[in-house]
Amino acid sequence: MDGDELIELGGPAASPRRRPISWKVLISAVLALAALVAVGLALQRSNATAHQAPNTKVPATPKSAPDVLVAAESTRSLLRVAPRTAVMGGSNIKLTLRAFGPVADYTAAGIGERSAPAGQSLLGFRLAFDGGENDFVKLQSLKLGVSIAGRPPRQLPIAATSTDESGQLFVVAARSGTDPIDLVLTDAGITQRLSLRTGLPAATNIAFLRAPVRFHSASGSGTAVAQVSDGGDFTAHLSVQLSSAQFYYFVPRGLTHPSSPQDVFVHLDLCYRSADFTDSKTCHTFRNSDVIVTPTGHRPVRGQSITLDGYPVTMFEVPATFSTGTITIAGSETSGDGFSMTISQPLTIRLNLRPVFD
Repeated sequence: MDGDELIELGGPAASPRRRPISWKVLISAVLALAALVAVGLALQRSNATAHQAPNTKVPATPKSAPDVLVAAESTRSLLRVAPRTAVMGGSNIKLTLRAFGPVADYTAAGIGERSAPAGQSLLGFRLAFDGGENDFVKLQSLKLGVSIAGRPPRQLPIAATSTDESGQLFVVAARSGTDPIDLVLTDAGITQRLSLRTGLPAATNIAFLRAPVRFHSASGSGTAVAQVSDGGDFTAHLSVQLSSAQFYYFVPRGLTHPSSPQDVFVHLDLCYRSADFTDSKTCHTFRNSDVIVTPTGHRPVRGQSITLDGYPVTMFEVPATFSTGTITIAGSETSGDGFSMTISQPLTIRLNLRPVFD
């Protein structure tokens, strides 16, 4: 071995000694860190104060003009969902109130945000527009307004094209939070109302057009016996068949309608054949004097001859809720060409109509 180094074979390597940390140094570091945090908080407070002038108030939302009625873009208040019956239907339009309720303010195109006029409150409502029973009128020609406390309605500012299912938003101001506010529609000569306070349609509105279904399935058959005079007298056995029914409030084109808004016209696809006729395969239609319809729980109704698509057809004015009852084949008819027929053995067919949805 060289020099004075000694090596111990198989022993652990020697560890260098660590110098102990001074408590004075540690305390100094902690105090320095605390001082830096305090300085940072003070700077934050100073910075915030510099950006907020003392006694500064947020500007108030400008007030609307008195009695405002406006198409709005939005409100900060949530509207409540309208009842499912909040619908008015006509020949040329169907209106559905989607939502309604009091609002504190609104935003409208061209004027920005506005709050309630002095001494008044605001009510917002969403309206959806769809086609009526027979047509879809241009919205700018629609006669639709808002009446407050029974006063004459003011025309609603409807967008020319507004077919969004969620509805177009409107806001109206009233002087009292309890004054009646009604949506007023006049279409095909009939005026209807719907409350924007409750969402309920007036009792005098057209019941059928709130949820109209034109086509209904029906079935029934039987045999009636008639005494016929057609250049000679004979007995005919009439094989009667019922296949379907159609409901109308406004009959197309002529716009004939029932005498009551709670009623509807029903046309029955009802015809008869007879092996005793020379044209035994032809299915003939009854005249209105031959058929009586009795809705369940109501009085018997005789048919009316009404023009539909240029042809006279037999229709019955029945309650809008009509779905069950009976048809009675009875009575007599005479035509201008010398044909006459009297039912000698009447026939009654039970009715059970089922709506056919598109």
